[in-house]
Amino acid sequence: MDGLAVPPEILDEIAFQTSQLNDVGPPKDLANLLVTSKSIHRAISSSTVLLARIFRAHFDYAALARRFRPEWLTPHALAEELKTRWKTLKRIRHIAVVWAGRKSDDEKTLLDAWAKTSVIDDLWMAFLMLLESDGKNILQLVKWAKMHDYLNAFQSYKLVPRAERHGFQPEGLDTSLALWVAWLLTDADTLHTESRHQTETYIGLIRPFVFGAHRYDSYFAPWSIFNLPLDPPKDDPDAAQKLSGRYRPMQQEPYMANDQILSNNEQAVQFLQRRFAIGAPIMTLAAINSYFVRMEYLLHVRGILPKRPDPHFITGPDTPPMAPDDYPRQGVHYPPTNNSRIYDTDFNRLVRCLNPYVESSPRGQSLCPPGTFAGAWEGRFAYFEFDAYRDMLAGQHPPAIVQMDELVMGQQPQVWRVSEYHLYASSARKTVPELSPTTSTLKAIDAININSPDGSGSGLEGSSSSAEEIRPLSVGPAINAHVPLRTRFVEVPGGIYVFEEGKVGHLFYRKYVPSEKRVVESAIAEAPSKGSGEDEGEEDEPILDTLITGSGHSAWGPFTLRGRVRQWDGYVSVLKDYSKADEAADTNAGEVV
Repeated sequence: MDGLAVPPEILDEIAFQTSQLNDVGPPKDLANLLVTSKSIHRAISSSTVLLARIFRAHFDYAALARRFRPEWLTPHALAEELKTRWKTLKRIRHIAVVWAGRKSDDEKTLLDAWAKTSVIDDLWMAFLMLLESDGKNILQLVKWAKMHDYLNAFQSYKLVPRAERHGFQPEGLDTSLALWVAWLLTDADTLHTESRHQTETYIGLIRPFVFGAHRYDSYFAPWSIFNLPLDPPKDDPDAAQKLSGRYRPMQQEPYMANDQILSNNEQAVQFLQRRFAIGAPIMTLAAINSYFVRMEYLLHVRGILPKRPDPHFITGPDTPPMAPDDYPRQGVHYPPTNNSRIYDTDFNRLVRCLNPYVESSPRGQSLCPPGTFAGAWEGRFAYFEFDAYRDMLAGQHPPAIVQMDELVMGQQPQVWRVSEYHLYASSARKTVPELSPTTSTLKAIDAININSPDGSGSGLEGSSSSAEEIRPLSVGPAINAHVPLRTRFVEVPGGIYVFEEGKVGHLFYRKYVPSEKRVVESAIAEAPSKGSGEDEGEEDEPILDTLITGSGHSAWGPFTLRGRVRQWDGYVSVLKDYSKADEAADTNAGEVV
C-alpha cells in the first residue's frame, strides 16, 4: 500500500501509537514503520507536529512550558530536540555499556569510547533533563541510558586520576556537572547498592570540595558583597565584559576569607536548537549534599556511625518543646525526581546569576519566593579534627580514598527554628521623635501603635514617607550577616520593627505566613498573567529586602539567629549568637537548593 494514500492525520496517529509501544529508549517499532516505504519515511520524518508530540510523550514537558517562551517550543524546535536527546542518550548508554562489560585490564576500549563523545555536552543534557524531570526523564536516563554506570566510569577514569595527581583537583565544568547529576540521581536504591569500597572512594573524592572552602567557590558571587549587581568602576565601564570565567587556576596563595575575586559564570549551552546563556552549577553544593546524605544513610540504615542524640538534646532543656507538626523530619532525604517545580528556583538562579555587574531580576522580584527559609531545619555542624583542618589550610590534602572509620569527624546535630520577614515596596519608614541612640527599645515601642492589624501602624500622624522613598536596612559587616551593628529587631503582631542606629524611625518587615503564595517566574518564560481568582495583596508587591530570625540548640547551648538574604541570588548569611556571654557568635552562610 502506498503510504501517501493514507490521510496524513491517520498516518501520524499510526506512527504516534507505534512510538508508544516501548516505554523507554528510542521508539524502535517506529523505525520498522519508517522502512515500510519511502513515502511513509518521508511523510513521518517531515512531520514536525508528529515528532513534537512524540517528544512530549517520551520526555517531561511541563517544566519547559513554565521556563521558556512559546517561541522556544515550536513543533520544529521540539522535533529537533527529540533527535538531539536520543543521540545524546545513545552516547551516554554506549559509555555505560562499555564500562559495565569491560575487562579489568582493558582501559583502551573505554578511553576510545570517551574520545567519541562530547562529555560536557552530554552532562549538560543529563543535568537539564533532571531539573525538568516529572518522572519521564529519570526513566530515560536511568533505565535506558544507564546513567549510573556512566557516572561510575566518569569517576574511575576522570575523577580518581585527577585526585591522585593533584590532591585538591581543579574545579572544572565537567566535574561540577557530574557531581550534580550524581546528586540528583541519589536515592535509597543507589546507596543500598553501593559497596563499602564505592562509598569510601566517593566520599574521599568529594570531601575536599565539602571542607575546602579556602580553595573552592560556594556562591555565585563573593560572600562579603551584599549589594548586587555592582556598578562598573568609573575608569572601567566595560568591567563586566572583562571578567574571567569561574574556572580559574587553583588558588595557591594563603587563604583570604575576604576573597572578592569576581567571575563571569556564563556558559553557552545548545538547547532547544538555540544557544542560551546559563550559569555553571556550584560544584561544592552538590558535593555537600552527596556527602551528608551518605552520612545520614550510614547512620540510619547501616548503623555504622554513632546514633544522633535524642530530641530533648536537640531542642535543649531551656528551649520550649516543638509541636509535633513543627519538628523536622528525621531520616535520609533524597532529591525528588518527579516534581520539577522544586527546581524552578534553581533553574532561575542559573539563568539569571551570570555576572555580578548584571541585574538578575527586576527590582523587588526575589529569586527565593516567600517561605523558602521559614520553618524548622534539621542538620549537622560538621568539622575536621582541628589539627587535620589546620594541615589542610596549610596545603596538605586529604587522601583520595578514606576508610569508613575516618568518617566520624566532629559533628553536632542542630535544629534551627526560623522565621522569615519581608520589606515590601509599600512599606514606609515610621518616624519616632523620641528615638535616639540612647533610647531604649521599650521606650521606642511605647511611641508606636503596635496594635494596628498589620503591625505597620504608627501612632504619629504624618510620619510615613512615600513608598518611592523607602530604602531597605543599610548594609552592615559581612561577619554580622550584613546587618548593621547595634540594629534592633522588635517582634510585633504581623512582623518585626527594625531600628537602625543613627536612623530616625523604624522599618516594618512583614512576617511570612504559609498562606502566602508567590509565583517564581523564569527569566526566559513570559511572566504569567494574574488569574481572576487570585488575591490582590501585599504578597504580590515587590520585595525589597528579606531578614530572618530564629533560635536553636546545640551541644554548646541555646542560641539565637538573625540573618539576611541577598536578593540577587538568594545567598543567605546567618549570625548564630550563643546565650552565654563567654561564647562568641559565628556566621553561617549558604544557598538553599
